[in-house]
Amino acid sequence: MKKLFISLAAILIGFFTVSLVLNGQPDLPKAANKPQAVNGILDLADWNWEQDGIIRLDGQWEFYWQELLSPEDFTNTANLTTENHITVPRAWNKYKIDGQELSSQGYATYRLRIYSPGQQILGLKIPRIFTSYKLWANGQLLASAGKVAVNKEQMVPQYLPQVAISSLLTGP
Repeated sequence: MKKLFISLAAILIGFFTVSLVLNGQPDLPKAANKPQAVNGILDLADWNWEQDGIIRLDGQWEFYWQELLSPEDFTNTANLTTENHITVPRAWNKYKIDGQELSSQGYATYRLRIYSPGQQILGLKIPRIFTSYKLWANGQLLASAGKVAVNKEQMVPQYLPQVAISSLLTGP
C-alpha cells in the first residue's frame, strides 16, 4: 500500500479544498460511503478509482498553528508541537487551540497522510486558496503560490488555482 504524505504550509488562509483525482478521470465521486480524513489520515485502500472517481480530501487534517514546517520536520516527530486537528475545508478563524480562539491573521502547516493502493498516476486539484502556500507530496515540492513567510511584510499572496500531477504520487 502506497503512503502519500501531503503537507501544506499556508499564510492567512481562508476556505480551501484539495481534491485527489485519477489522471484523466473527470467524473465526481459516485460512491455513497466516501472516505474522509480522520485524525490526519485518509485511507483509500478500498477506493475504486474507476468506479468511484474523484475523492475530496475533506476531513480532519493535522494542524500546526504558527509553525511553517517542511517535510524534513516530520522525520523526527519528537521535535514537533502537539498536533491539533482542523476540519478541512474551513477557515481557521474562531478555531480554538488550548481555549484560545484563532484570528484570521497568522500562519500554519496542514498535514494529511493518505494511504492509497496500486500504481495509478494521481493528481491534486488545488482551487481557490486565497493566500500563499507550498504543497509537498512525499517530501517533494509539488505546487506553490506566492511567498510563504511568518509575517505580513514578507508574505506575498497569490491566487493560483492549479492541478499538480506527478509520478511522486505513484507507487506499489
